[in-house]
Amino acid sequence: MNGFMRPALFGGIAWAAWCAVILSLTSVIGHAAGPALSASEPITKSPHSTWSVVNSANLDTNNFLYGVSASGNGDAWAVGAHSHIQNSTSLEGPLVEHWTGKKWQIVPDAFRQQQARLTGVAVISPQDVWVVGSLENGTGMGLIEHWDGKKWQSVSTTVPGQLKGITARAANDVWIVGVSQSGQQAFSQHWDGAHWMTVPVPLPNPSRYSANGITGQLNAVTALAANNVWAVGNFMTNNIALGSQTLIEHWDGQHWNLVNSPDIGAQGDRQFNSLNALAAVSGTDIWSVGTYTGLHGIYNHTLTEHWDGTSWKIVSSPDSGNDLSQHNELRGVSARAANDVWAVGTDRSNLILEHYDGKAWSVASNPTLSTGASSNELDAITFVPTGRFLAVGAAGTNAGTLVLSHR
Repeated sequence: MNGFMRPALFGGIAWAAWCAVILSLTSVIGHAAGPALSASEPITKSPHSTWSVVNSANLDTNNFLYGVSASGNGDAWAVGAHSHIQNSTSLEGPLVEHWTGKKWQIVPDAFRQQQARLTGVAVISPQDVWVVGSLENGTGMGLIEHWDGKKWQSVSTTVPGQLKGITARAANDVWIVGVSQSGQQAFSQHWDGAHWMTVPVPLPNPSRYSANGITGQLNAVTALAANNVWAVGNFMTNNIALGSQTLIEHWDGQHWNLVNSPDIGAQGDRQFNSLNALAAVSGTDIWSVGTYTGLHGIYNHTLTEHWDGTSWKIVSSPDSGNDLSQHNELRGVSARAANDVWAVGTDRSNLILEHYDGKAWSVASNPTLSTGASSNELDAITFVPTGRFLAVGAAGTNAGTLVLSHR
């Protein structure tokens, strides 16, 4: 897409090489060795494929929606960014949209003029909404905003970096995760109803990988209880040739703990693994989705992992089925039940919609877009408590907001 791109999977200088690998893909889909090969999976169309486009609003040009959350049919929020011209310079500004039960509309906000990108939203009630993102003014600071039903209020954060994921279990139990600007380290913050507190996040021991440094980030978080919170992302050593590996953390009420997670490919062959989102059906039924690159860092495939209460395991998932695509990435996941889980993403040109029916993942048919099959993406999905899914992203070369609905 033209203009600014979505938030990078890997933050900081050490992660730039990963992005360069992904962006330089030039060949058709191939296979990679490992316990589950997405590209080798047969492409089957899901019967649960009735997705419809919902009209959404835009500001200026290049509009993207990166996060979505809802408390009911008449109360859903989507956040992202748009570009605007100021003094002949194209700048990135925040975008907030609200579903009233009848239409999506732009929300006038106190931080509209800031240079910022919003990446996550958590709705507790129509009078209690949290939004997170990052300032794009060179400071590298995270951005936290709260809606009380009448006005937006900025909440100070002392963590320079990208705030990537948010989950809210209650008004006094909200978690944020991301990556710090200094040292490119994964971090988390917790809201207890009165204050935000930074909570340390452990990373693997570098010596385990014959390295002298490790960087990492957390991309998503979900909470089942005060003592049962999960966060996912990725980490890598200071040796880019070793690739990157999935990162999964669990909060037990007192500390974050590293949890073993599988990767596709062997360490040392430039294979890259990242988990971008997660959703929980129950404490013994949790999904995380993302992407991995094949041997030597070429080709990109969907990645799905499942927690059964004992361990995380890779579950085979198909790619989009677009033979010309080199980039298949899942960016969001949401679950209604054990046999009704949706994952969304992009292959750079087309949307990716995949459904898990309790037995296997399958590719669903994409709705017809007026923009055609060009530069379309889905970045987030949520289940509305009243019985439908909402997915958000952007469509078309000039990037207009995209909202899909499914019952």
